[in-house]
Amino acid sequence: MEEKFNLKMRIFIIILMAINIIFLTADKNIISAVLLEIEKEFKVNTADIGLMSLLFTIIGAAVSLIWGYYTDKVDRKKLFAFSVFTAEIPCALTYFAPNFTVFFLLRILTGIGVGAAFPIVFSIIGDVFDKRGRTLAAAILTICWGIGGLIGVMVAGYSLGAGLGWRLPFIMIAIPNFIFIALFYFIIPEIPKGASEDALKELIARGLRYPGIIKIKDYVRLAKIKTNLLLFIQGLAGNLPWGALFLLIKFLQTERNFDINAATTIYSIFGLGAAVGGVAGGYIGGKLFVIRPVYQPLLSGISTITGAFITLAILYWVPNNFIVVSIAGFLGAAWASITGANIRNMLLSVNRPEDRGPIFSIFNLTDSVGYGIGEFIAGTLAVTIGITHALGISFGFWIPCGVIILIATQFFGRDVIKLDEQMKEVAIAMQFNAKQKYYN
Repeated sequence: MEEKFNLKMRIFIIILMAINIIFLTADKNIISAVLLEIEKEFKVNTADIGLMSLLFTIIGAAVSLIWGYYTDKVDRKKLFAFSVFTAEIPCALTYFAPNFTVFFLLRILTGIGVGAAFPIVFSIIGDVFDKRGRTLAAAILTICWGIGGLIGVMVAGYSLGAGLGWRLPFIMIAIPNFIFIALFYFIIPEIPKGASEDALKELIARGLRYPGIIKIKDYVRLAKIKTNLLLFIQGLAGNLPWGALFLLIKFLQTERNFDINAATTIYSIFGLGAAVGGVAGGYIGGKLFVIRPVYQPLLSGISTITGAFITLAILYWVPNNFIVVSIAGFLGAAWASITGANIRNMLLSVNRPEDRGPIFSIFNLTDSVGYGIGEFIAGTLAVTIGITHALGISFGFWIPCGVIILIATQFFGRDVIKLDEQMKEVAIAMQFNAKQKYYN
């Protein structure tokens, strides 16, 4: 068991998962770069695209509740592979969409696959890395969602700038993952539940199986953990601004008068800042968690609130200069991205191994509802009050999000201790059952 899951294998697992996630999510942000062209060809407006994006996100997240439940009952490799294929097949077929109705349907089908992958990924990470490495691992995978979106924008934006049209990027993004998901499926072994819990890892390395199995009635238990509830609520508010960012390239084109190549480059620099901030924030948050768990939500709450004011300053007060906008955007995106990985580690640190798939499916739903509402509201407001104010109102939601995370500091430390105590009790039960079987 230990040879199968040594450090090299753990690193290989996260690398392959990261690549799969990057290509899986790259297609979602293609629309950001080709929004004007899609609106012109299909004769729709930004509000129509906003509604489509809302359904893309929320339906995918709702379906992921089923995937989350079965992460505890079915080989997670099979579930992950199926979710990737569910996303990439309609993504590739988008190239052939003859009208907006077909385009709309294919986008929804892609969203189902993207949403389904989320709980599986973090369920696996919870068993691959222990509490000292989970925050950084979660940070790496969290920024892969952003890197994927960034690559989608770059491929689409530069393809459009080169005269290749808006359709080809959907095929270019989909094809690589058919290869990478096959590598993941055939090379990576299934990871045992509880394999990285301090109280259980030696027992599982000896071949004992973690006994916990999620049941429908157990969802009530998940709701009683106060850290869970607060992080669900913050996700609703905190993802509205991220949802609104599908307007960013159009904003840079129409309000700041950058051409498509310049706007795509600025967006890419924003994305690079988000990646740097996500990894750095995850590293710092992980160190703070080891010192004292409560420091992790404290960092996240403060960075979220201050990040709101930084992004508003970029929107309204930064001068219209390519270099200045790029630098300010890099710094603002980096600061705003500190929270993501830390929130995910907080969930991993207060929920049992069998609960992590379900808890991340619920978290994905609340996050996605916030993200989808952000897309819809921003798209609608862009039509009525303009893109600048639509983005400004959206960014303001980071303030209540940060306040809710700060409230979580009152409960997180106690919930971490409760989980550690529960795992020690499970370890005792596993040893007792093993002895009983031996003597019988």
